[in-house]
Amino acid sequence: DITITHEGKEYKLKDTETPFQAGKCVKESEFQSFLKLKSPSSSFFLGQEVELREDWEEFKDSWMEYLVREKFKQNPDLKKKLLATRTAYLCEHTTRDSYWGDAGTGKGKNKLGNICMKIRGELSKEENPSTTISPGGVQKPPASYIKFVGKSKK
Repeated sequence: DITITHEGKEYKLKDTETPFQAGKCVKESEFQSFLKLKSPSSSFFLGQEVELREDWEEFKDSWMEYLVREKFKQNPDLKKKLLATRTAYLCEHTTRDSYWGDAGTGKGKNKLGNICMKIRGELSKEENPSTTISPGGVQKPPASYIKFVGKSKK
């Protein structure tokens, strides 16, 4: 679960995909339609239909980072699991996404994995200020992946 605040109201959601996709919205009515959905995949598909905010391409990375950070801060069990990965290379290993994932080949941008490693470093520092885990200090092993699960642009 993750709680986000939008227009002064708090929303408790079951996943990060839903608020991520809702962050694309220009219209409040489109944002509200995400709150009725039952699955991350439904959110993904609806996110392909909404009118995109003008600055979406500039906004999406920081929005995803915010959501993932909140997910780990608000869920102690998930935080513990993330910290237990220590210095492992984290990767969204999927053939369906070369931006957030590795494109299934290791050649994608792996933005989600990089965000998770950055947040792991931050959380590790909070837990133990003398820690040596740093976001930039992770080395990618050859085949070892951990999967994790405005105005209109038109």
